[in-house]
Amino acid sequence: MKKTTRMEWAKETVAICEAGFYLAPSGKRVDVAVTAKNAAERTVMYSPADTQPPSENRKSSPTAFEVVNETTFKALARLQGSGGHVGCLNFASAKNPGGGFLTGAQAQEEALARSSALYPCLLKAPQYYERNRANRSLIYLDQLIYSPLVPFFRNDEGVLL
Repeated sequence: MKKTTRMEWAKETVAICEAGFYLAPSGKRVDVAVTAKNAAERTVMYSPADTQPPSENRKSSPTAFEVVNETTFKALARLQGSGGHVGCLNFASAKNPGGGFLTGAQAQEEALARSSALYPCLLKAPQYYERNRANRSLIYLDQLIYSPLVPFFRNDEGVLL
């Protein structure tokens, strides 16, 4: 896939997130405004200083880990109907929200940002990027951004769902 194509998709993704909807290839209007807004509003940055030990009263549930040779998007699509919560680890840039997705870069974070409402969520945690930029070491800080229920609207080929 050409870099210019990835840049066009990124621009379209930002427009979709701003408009809150898009037209699927079928012509059907797909609204993502509410889910995208909720994901962004509930985005939280965590650092070791912010974490609390688990509560004694906390319910636990089984957790499963898999190692599968597939893209993150294909794994999310496959697990979507599993009935449980599905988490996705973004191998993120510590210094730029969405990595280089706006400039057509191609890595896991860029693919996620082009396919979903992740980018506006990442913009809600500027302190994550500020702290990492201020750190002179090449080692990333022990921080993470949690964005719940981010809506995805493209497949790996860039087709709107």
